Amino acid sequence: MKGLVGAARFELALPAPMAATAADIPRTVAEQVLWCWTMANLNPRITVEPGKMGGKPCIRGLRFTVYDMASYLASGMSEDEILRDFPYLEKEDFLAVYEFFASIPERISVLEASR
Repeated sequence: MKGLVGAARFELALPAPMAATAADIPRTVAEQVLWCWTMANLNPRITVEPGKMGGKPCIRGLRFTVYDMASYLASGMSEDEILRDFPYLEKEDFLAVYEFFASIPERISVLEASR
C-alpha cells in the first residue's frame, strides 16, 4: 500500500492473507474457548489480551477478570460492595460480565457444531 501523508510519502507492506485451516484451530477445550472469545463479538467491555492475566477475559483491559467478579458475586458480595472495594469498576461492567457468562452455552454449541 502506498500513500501520501502531509508532504511525506510512505509505503506499507501488508502480509499476504492467510487461510485458516483445521490445523489452525486449537485442540484443547481451554484453547478452543479462548479462540472463540477472540473470534466472537464480545461486549466491548470484555477484553482478551494474550499477555494479560494469562489471556483470561478481563473487564475493560483492567487486570480484573470476569472470573474475579464472578467469584466476588458468588461469595455473597453485592454489586455495591464490589464497587466500593474496586472503585475503578463501573456499574455497566456487571451487565457485561452477566452477558459474558450467559453466552457461554452459545459459544460451546458453536464449537460442537463445527466438529
